[in-house]
Amino acid sequence: MDSIRLGLATHLIHLDSAYVVPLSNTPARAGIPPSVRRLLSSAEKLGVWCGGLTMHEVATTLKLRF
Repeated sequence: MDSIRLGLATHLIHLDSAYVVPLSNTPARAGIPPSVRRLLSSAEKLGVWCGGLTMHEVATTLKLRF
């Protein structure tokens, strides 16, 4: 629910009746320089690793402060 709320607030998606519609059909990697593609793949990997964790667990594991 939070993801849908965030997508609506940032105008990435549109809620139409019972359907969620993306406002852009552009592929994520279109026109991205090779130097940035490596960062994107690393960010996706980090997102998968941290996807099931709470913010507190991520901060503790990665030694971050929010």
